[in-house]
Amino acid sequence: MARGGSGRRRAEGPCNASRLAAVALLLLLIMPLVATGTDSLVADEDHLKATFVLKLAGFVEWPAASGGKGPLLFCVLGRSSLGAALSEIILERGREQPAAAVRQIDSLGGLDDCRVLFVGADERERLDPILGRAGQQPILTIGESADFAVRGGMITLVERNRRLAFEINRGAAERSGLRMRSQLLGLATVVESPDRSPEAVQ
Repeated sequence: MARGGSGRRRAEGPCNASRLAAVALLLLLIMPLVATGTDSLVADEDHLKATFVLKLAGFVEWPAASGGKGPLLFCVLGRSSLGAALSEIILERGREQPAAAVRQIDSLGGLDDCRVLFVGADERERLDPILGRAGQQPILTIGESADFAVRGGMITLVERNRRLAFEINRGAAERSGLRMRSQLLGLATVVESPDRSPEAVQ
């Protein structure tokens, strides 16, 4: 009986870790975006968004053939200060954070080895070719343009009532071979790409 109980505890370990991660993400969702001045507000928002991006990636599973042996590479495209905030958090957490790295890229040619791609709001005008290129690879795409997920991105960070929330295009993730855990989907607003519907494809 003792062995059976021990085995049960070991089996529950990953589930408990997943629950704790979901609780941590939920706490971020209810954290208000407040600051005393403009500069500190921007810094706080960057830090919160960067923390969000790191947490979100923890609820995503990449296909085994996507070469996930090296560090989890977060790429940032566009004039966004998120890259600096990501680097700062990863450096601060050190060993507590799974092996990760950040790369600022200027063109689609820099997508090689990216596992997560954050697209800045200033890239909205060329969002279609960006998502078209990234969608051919197992890359988690995250953006902050209002229509990012509807246009084929996987996760959009949105602000509602001075709090961060997120929208998920589950179909876009599945088409790239990514699997999003149920805990993540349960906290998100799930959207679809109208132009990717079966009727539109025919």
